[in-house]
Amino acid sequence: MSQHFSEFESVQQKGQGIGYLSNEVTMNNARIFLGGGGTAEQSHALDAIYFSQHQSGSRILYIPVATIRQEGIGMEGCYDWFSGVVTTHAADKEIDFVLLSEEQEIPALEGFASVYLGGGNTYRLLRYLLAKQGHQKLQAYIRSGGIIYGGSAGAVVLGKEIRTVEEERLEGVPSTKGLNLLQEQSVLPHFLPADQQRVQDLATKLHTDIIAIPEDAGLVLDAGGSLITRIGSVTFFG
Repeated sequence: MSQHFSEFESVQQKGQGIGYLSNEVTMNNARIFLGGGGTAEQSHALDAIYFSQHQSGSRILYIPVATIRQEGIGMEGCYDWFSGVVTTHAADKEIDFVLLSEEQEIPALEGFASVYLGGGNTYRLLRYLLAKQGHQKLQAYIRSGGIIYGGSAGAVVLGKEIRTVEEERLEGVPSTKGLNLLQEQSVLPHFLPADQQRVQDLATKLHTDIIAIPEDAGLVLDAGGSLITRIGSVTFFG
């Protein structure tokens, strides 16, 4: 069954999909941003909300591991891209960010205002997180009131199961289980209306509810998974 949500009120009233995610964990300041993987223009509204959560002088941990080597993009390209996004949305805030390579350990997160997980290959990102104890660190970070932004692959790893993007599979990834921060739901980015039957079949096959997010859409959730803000249209499959 699929349920299309085009209004914030409809999610609350129907009590299905994003709206039924429990709020047992109440971390007032924690935020989870899920982006559909579009261009800077397509994600502009979601990005604006994300950067509005940052005070002047904030530090962001940017993890572009999924992006590295994707279409020839290296660390320098990731640095330039994220610098541009910061300038667009927070030029007056003196935001600083730390860029992690695939070889680096994930540092203590207490000193960061947020963690940004970039898009690219979901399996590469998950492999990195598994190797660097990323699941435990990011789960604890959200419980402590942190902010995590996941764009495309970054959004997928925050869900229950990453086989929603099975076509990205790489060798040497020992698990397909994400961080499961979305109350047992999984994420599929880059969603198109023509994908409806495929995604419904996938939800049945994987035994998981799926949040399907188009490239120009996104969600902001609290630590317990309750919806705060919706950008664009999102479809729930389960």
